[in-house]
Amino acid sequence: MARKNKKSKKERRQELDEEIALKKEKGVLGKIDEEEDEENQENTKEEENEENTKENVTLEKRDMLDIVFCPHCKFPQEYCEFSPFFLKKCLPEIEESDPKFAVKLKELHENDDKKKKKVTLNKPKTNVDEETGVALDGSEVIISIKKRKQRKFNTIIEGLDKYDQVLKKAAKSLQKELACGCSAIKKPLPAVEIQGDYRHEMLDVIQKLFHVPDTHIYILDPDSQKKRLLKNYM
Repeated sequence: MARKNKKSKKERRQELDEEIALKKEKGVLGKIDEEEDEENQENTKEEENEENTKENVTLEKRDMLDIVFCPHCKFPQEYCEFSPFFLKKCLPEIEESDPKFAVKLKELHENDDKKKKKVTLNKPKTNVDEETGVALDGSEVIISIKKRKQRKFNTIIEGLDKYDQVLKKAAKSLQKELACGCSAIKKPLPAVEIQGDYRHEMLDVIQKLFHVPDTHIYILDPDSQKKRLLKNYM
C-alpha cells in the first residue's frame, strides 16, 4: 500500500491563514473581537470601581484619624463629658469652636447625671467624705459576738451599709475571704452574720475588703456591752 503524503508545517500554516482570511471576509471574527472588547471594557470598569472604593476608604480613615484633643482634660473632645472639668473648662471652649457639637455633649452629660441619680437613690446613704474618703461621725462599723447553742458563736457586723456596701455582696466577699458561712440579715438591724468567732480577724479583713479606717471599727465587749475600738481591744 502506498503511503499518503503528509502535509508539511508550511502547508498547514498556509491553509489556516486562508481560512482566517475567509472568516474575516464573512465577518465572523469581527463579532468575536467585539465581544472580547466588551468584556475588556467591563473588566476595566470593575477595576476602576474597586480603586475608587479603596480611595474612599482611605479618605474615611484619614478623617477618623483627625482627632481633636482637649487642652484641659487631655481627652478627645468626644469624651470630654467624662472629665471632672467638663462644665467649667471643657464645655466653654468647645462652644466657641463647635457650638452644635457642644449642645450634643451637654445633652449626653445631663442624661448621664439623671441615670446616676436613679442609681444613687437605690443605694444606702453614706457618711463618708467624698474628697478624703474618711468616715464621718455616726458611720461606725460595730462588731458583736452572739452565742448560739453549746459552744458555738456568730460574728455580727453592723454599719457596712453606711459605706455604700450592699450587704448581700459584702456577705459573699466575706465568705470567700474567711471560707465560712455568711449571710445578710435585716433584723433587728441590717447586718452581716458570720458563722464562727472571727473578732480577731475582723480588723484586717474589714480594712482590706471595705476600706474602712481603723478609727471607725468598734467591738461590743461581751461582758460589759460597751463599745471599744477594735484595734485597742486586740
